[in-house]
Amino acid sequence: MLLVAPAFLIAASSSAQDLRGRLRTAESGDVTFHFDARPGVCGDGEVIVRERAEAGRTISYVGRNSDFNTDDRDFDNLDSWCRPGPVRVRLTRETGVVTDIQLAVGPAIFTEARDLGVVAPDEAVDVLVNDIARTRVKRVASRAIHGASMADAPAWQALLALARDSTLASDVRRSATRWIAVEAADHILERTPALDAEAEVRRHAVFALSRRKDERSRTALWQMAEAGDDPAVRAAAVYWLGQSEDPRALRLLESVLR
Repeated sequence: MLLVAPAFLIAASSSAQDLRGRLRTAESGDVTFHFDARPGVCGDGEVIVRERAEAGRTISYVGRNSDFNTDDRDFDNLDSWCRPGPVRVRLTRETGVVTDIQLAVGPAIFTEARDLGVVAPDEAVDVLVNDIARTRVKRVASRAIHGASMADAPAWQALLALARDSTLASDVRRSATRWIAVEAADHILERTPALDAEAEVRRHAVFALSRRKDERSRTALWQMAEAGDDPAVRAAAVYWLGQSEDPRALRLLESVLR
């Protein structure tokens, strides 16, 4: 049976192709838009959860209100409350300049803002990384980077350019590198069989090694990252080297993702 999409859905899809242009048209005030989330990302409008192969289910971001209690969420039964997308972005702007950004996944929660509708994930990545994340407001930049990392589109190359831009604040570059490291670790583990029951123990051992500052430990960590044959260990080593501020780390992450 042939299914035909309603006309209003076709119109919404067509009108979602130029986010940058629509943001220019709406020069000031709050705007919101949404896009498809990558697999493993879900939320309830406040808590955002990213299910990572390396570390199991983890809360990756607390949404609008940092004061609420997450104890009432059943993280062993995500299907009961955690909805798989879309990623929702709300921008607060003054004369076209973004002064605040809020993220949510799941049910619609942003009100009293001009809704720009659905946006293609790759277009959202482009605007979030290349426009909004280059602001001088660190909180805005960090959240824009996180929003891009959740899009159902490759974001690591745009984030890599951001991480290598010496004109940006170090906090912004570190935030970009962090999410590239997450992507690289996931990339390793998504291409391997299911991990055994002891994988978590081995990962914690790598973490402990990454906290040590002596040259012998550092050399061992690099050997695990570059030529390790245990996916759990290699992914953990790649991730923690990505947090280390070692100038070689970005080249390592790029080689993994390429």
